[in-house]
Amino acid sequence: MRTLLLCFVALLLTAGCVGTSSSATSDAVNAAGARVAPPVGKWLLTAFGDRDGAVPGEVTLNVEDDGAIAGSGGCNGYFGRWSLGEAQSTLGPVGATRRMCAPEVMDVEMRYFEALSRVAGWRATDAGIVLTDASGDPLLAFRAR
Repeated sequence: MRTLLLCFVALLLTAGCVGTSSSATSDAVNAAGARVAPPVGKWLLTAFGDRDGAVPGEVTLNVEDDGAIAGSGGCNGYFGRWSLGEAQSTLGPVGATRRMCAPEVMDVEMRYFEALSRVAGWRATDAGIVLTDASGDPLLAFRAR
């Protein structure tokens, strides 16, 4: 009886040490089919939405394993967090420095920060990644840098 009790206690103790696979969260998708775990890496903005075109300034996004984000909005540095929810991601709140730059660069930066506030997921593309809103519509396209 004592041996059975010791085996049961050992089983309970080891069960608490078993973790869940990180691939479950990294492969999770929202209702629109976009991934919700953060796209770890260093990214350079190439387009707003699905429109190709030059983006004035260098707008960057750096995503760390722990969900920390940082980069440049083209003029100001920013930082924040990529948080996972049940069915979607959220970015933010985002903090940023407050430098003034050329009006066209500031316009891009304001559009970028507004789009970041609506991110709910992302998907991989041949060219890099696309951050999407809750409906799966593209917000921001990036290539690796």
